[in-house]
Amino acid sequence: MKKALIAYFSQGGTTRSVSEQILKGLNGEQFQVDLYDITEGPLFDINSYDLIGIGSPAYIFRPPFCVVEFIKSLPNLDGLPAFAFVMHGTIPGKTGNVIRNLLTIKGAKEIGYAKFKGADFWVGYLQRGYLFSPDNPNSNELEMANNFGREIAANFSDNNYIKPDMDSGPGIVYTIENLITKKFLTNYVYSYFFKADAQECNSCKICIEICPNNNIHLDKNGIPRWGRNCLFCLYCEMKCPKDAIKSPVDWLIMAPFMSYNIYQADKDPSIDQVKVVHSKGKTKRV
Repeated sequence: MKKALIAYFSQGGTTRSVSEQILKGLNGEQFQVDLYDITEGPLFDINSYDLIGIGSPAYIFRPPFCVVEFIKSLPNLDGLPAFAFVMHGTIPGKTGNVIRNLLTIKGAKEIGYAKFKGADFWVGYLQRGYLFSPDNPNSNELEMANNFGREIAANFSDNNYIKPDMDSGPGIVYTIENLITKKFLTNYVYSYFFKADAQECNSCKICIEICPNNNIHLDKNGIPRWGRNCLFCLYCEMKCPKDAIKSPVDWLIMAPFMSYNIYQADKDPSIDQVKVVHSKGKTKRV
């Protein structure tokens, strides 16, 4: 029996749910499949697998920094068959392109690529009353993920896979957003401006517990402090039960970008959306 690995990053659970369906599809074609959460650290036994898959959400129209770092940490894959899949709430941007190119640089042989919708819990949109792709992945997409697993197994066996074209560019405004939130700027500029209001914060540690990079700690007064290893996922701000945390996404200079993104997504008939109220770490539909 062939052995496959699906390495994924999932904060809200949608990437994992799709990973599980791809696993079932591969299982049905006689693959033994392991799921691997990349936040667990570097992978040391890649040589024991016949196939590897990478699953990632789109964060500001690119893969999260931790996904990029994980792929870069892999040894030379020396022709190992590989596939990639992307979760996106609005547009995927360059997410898939970056992952596919990195796998190619690592020497992988691409045999599959897919995109799926996932609920877009981005605090910049939630604060303005919008949740995009709220019920995704839906049952149809989960079935598509299962079928994708079967397709990958077929591509593994018959060598007839034709690479699809790279995804189209995200456009100038999205590209600017991508550029101004690069890893260096995020970690050595923006991370200094994450703040918790000492009067509101109750030292509940929720932000610490949900930070995928273990980038937050409490100071001697029990107030969160941020390190220099931030993903700019903003889950800390989104999940704060006291609304005590503020980040650079709350700056006035960011407002035009958020408004533009919402406008573009709202007029796109392929993107579902619901109106919401987000307060004290909870998102409620209205």
